Amino acid sequence: MNNNILTFLDFIKEHSIQIPLIQRDYVQGLAPNPKAKEKRDEFVNKLLNAILPDGRPYMLDFIYGARESFDSNVPIQLDAPFLPLDGQQRLTTLFLLHWILAIKTNTEGQYANILDLLRKFTYKTRISSDKFCRKILEEKFSIEDSLFEQIENRTWYIGLEKDPTVFAMGEMVKQIEKTLAVEPYKSHLQDMASNLFDNEKKRITFASLDMDKYKLTDGLYVKMNARGKELTSFENWKADFINLISTDKSIKDYFTDKDESIKDYFTKRIEHEWNDLFWGDVYSEYAKAVKEATDEKTKKKIKYPRIDEHFMNFFTNFSRLFFFINTTSEDPKAEDFNGNLWSTTENLYGGNNNIWVDLLFNVLGVLTEIDTQGGGLESFFNELFHVQNTTSWDIHSGKVRLYDCSDVNLFRNSFENNNFSWQHVLFYAILKYCLKYKVYIVTDELKIYTRICRDYLLQHNYFDQGKVTIAAQIRANEMKLYEKSFEYLCSKQDPIKSLEEPFTGEDSKYIEAEKEKIRYYKCTNRDVVNLFLKIEDLSYSRGTIGAFSGILDDCMAGSLLCENVWNAIFTFVNTNALQKVQLFLAYGYEGITIGNDCAYGKRVFMGGEYNGISRWEVHFRKNETNMKRWVRSYVDAYKTNTDVSSLIKSERDKISSSPTSMRDYMLKYENVLAAWLRNDLKKDAAPFYFAMPNPWKDKDAIVIHSFSNRPLGNAYQTCPMANAVAHGMSYYNASCMNCVGTGSRKEGVNIHNGDDSQKLFSMYFGKNNWYVSCKHIQTLSPQLQNRLEEVDNEKYRLKAIENKDLIENAIDFLDNVVLELKNKKMIL
Repeated sequence: MNNNILTFLDFIKEHSIQIPLIQRDYVQGLAPNPKAKEKRDEFVNKLLNAILPDGRPYMLDFIYGARESFDSNVPIQLDAPFLPLDGQQRLTTLFLLHWILAIKTNTEGQYANILDLLRKFTYKTRISSDKFCRKILEEKFSIEDSLFEQIENRTWYIGLEKDPTVFAMGEMVKQIEKTLAVEPYKSHLQDMASNLFDNEKKRITFASLDMDKYKLTDGLYVKMNARGKELTSFENWKADFINLISTDKSIKDYFTDKDESIKDYFTKRIEHEWNDLFWGDVYSEYAKAVKEATDEKTKKKIKYPRIDEHFMNFFTNFSRLFFFINTTSEDPKAEDFNGNLWSTTENLYGGNNNIWVDLLFNVLGVLTEIDTQGGGLESFFNELFHVQNTTSWDIHSGKVRLYDCSDVNLFRNSFENNNFSWQHVLFYAILKYCLKYKVYIVTDELKIYTRICRDYLLQHNYFDQGKVTIAAQIRANEMKLYEKSFEYLCSKQDPIKSLEEPFTGEDSKYIEAEKEKIRYYKCTNRDVVNLFLKIEDLSYSRGTIGAFSGILDDCMAGSLLCENVWNAIFTFVNTNALQKVQLFLAYGYEGITIGNDCAYGKRVFMGGEYNGISRWEVHFRKNETNMKRWVRSYVDAYKTNTDVSSLIKSERDKISSSPTSMRDYMLKYENVLAAWLRNDLKKDAAPFYFAMPNPWKDKDAIVIHSFSNRPLGNAYQTCPMANAVAHGMSYYNASCMNCVGTGSRKEGVNIHNGDDSQKLFSMYFGKNNWYVSCKHIQTLSPQLQNRLEEVDNEKYRLKAIENKDLIENAIDFLDNVVLELKNKKMIL
């Protein structure tokens, strides 16, 4: 009905344009977030591209409205202004664009008529908005300087920036100026102005729908906006993506070898095969009515399907991986990828012969083949992975363990949210192999390949010394590095043959670690292979088997029975934390020294399961050389004695009569080893973490009560030797005694009368002896004083007694001290 295609100058010559009071503020110039900025900048570029010498015309759709007094009994005046009901934002941007180019190219006054025409554009939403439009047309501006900066320096502008419309117009002026200052626009300002102001060229146009001319009412506008259904973001994305890839290119379907236009290929599969992946029988519980939203009109909660959201999450997660494989940056950062921006999609998937479009389609195609030809995705992942510790000696199925999760389905993991997970990288590696070799069911070779990829990835970790844990360090921005390794690992369908080939790359040390396992994969003794796979899947090893390589080699040589070795390992895994540490000490392992010295000495960690986090893997993955010796000693002892308590007791009995080292005292006295004060923790679940000035050379130590970076800062601590004495005393009473210190101050056993600050007697442990300060000597009888010898005028040392170790001697002495204080009525 309307063939009236106009330029802005066509329109403003015929009509004055007045933004009516009912309209909202101008917002097109704003960029409150990256997505809005991208949208604004893209619009500016499209406008400017259209008026370049070789630019293509740009159509802005309908401008809808009527002249003032329309739909009333007052006759419409011929010079009445046009009131846009729909098109305010575009018209305002066009007004600013015409003003900027007229000012910047009006060197000889040739565009004075354009500036005069622009006076017919006014704002009635606010007085300040109208004032801004008038003032920028009245003032004279320098061509060389920034127009916006000149506006800011005008006195009339003060206060106007508080008007949201004025502020947004200022932002748009800045953006247009910024864009015009770079090529190709910078060199073509005069040509661009000429193209914009020449109505015959019609470089930027729109269609005007005049309500008066077509005898319409504003009811049509209301109905258009009230009854129209807005497209979902996913529908908009599909339309944009189709436009992005709509080239003359055809694509050969990898799975059928048929040629098809890339547009038709995508359009068909996004609605059918790929759609079924996210909304099949298996995933219906995820796709249907899971999420709620609030209807803006009714304010009621409504449920909606999540299939669109799931597809976009999948698309974002895989685009992130493709983006970093494709990056040319020498030091890519995770924040370089912004999946919310269309420019990210455009840069990655735009252009002819784009390998990432092909790869995306083929990845979805592989998933489709697995789902339809391979028995279904759920079955596929259940056959490939497991999530449990192996418990028995039954032959290992070859399934690959996934850690720290309860769901083996990596496809589901890839679409439930768009946050990066290292499992996305493993999923990509698996699909890469399946795509290359058209593998749609789980094979033994796929299991081995997946296992090797898992182990390779998990080697990328760091030792979080503050938390005493090993944290994964698998990053999306290192995908280029991983990709080279995956290419190598799937260079042959048999991954062992791939490993036998030479590899050069930044990750060679991790690949070499996997090469070391070839002998176990190829071992003809299936029991050895079975043991190897079980050990790899332990939470303590997570694919790093250095601590167990010695006993595996012994099993290959036939000197050990694999089943007995596994039973020994699994027995250790299932014993409590206290017994684990006792087994460590019994067979020669003395923990791992962590980080720099703290306030009291070096930090020595023996193990623990504090706050629900198991930390045993620290020993097996970061102290492999020492652990290899321990594993051999422990397994050797287990051959003749399979009871953990008996194993510990046999070692304890060897030193019980005359303990000499801290190791001996820890084995003999549980309260030296488990000197933990927290009432909510059982002794066998304590974290065994100590500060020692000279680890294992003397018996001077305190227990660290925090896994922070400064474990002794503002923390309570206790002396292990004092703790064992306090718990061994016949007359120990917590209401008038304690053995707790704060910070780096080491405490002994303190006796008071209900006030900890008023000590009646105190004895503390040094490197290898017990000491009493001089001020407390006078409270003792001569008989007890005779058991002390003066070291200097500040302290006394407790004399050794034959047949009593340090703990026994201290317990006997302090029990007698308490009796004397009670007899003197000094304590209750």
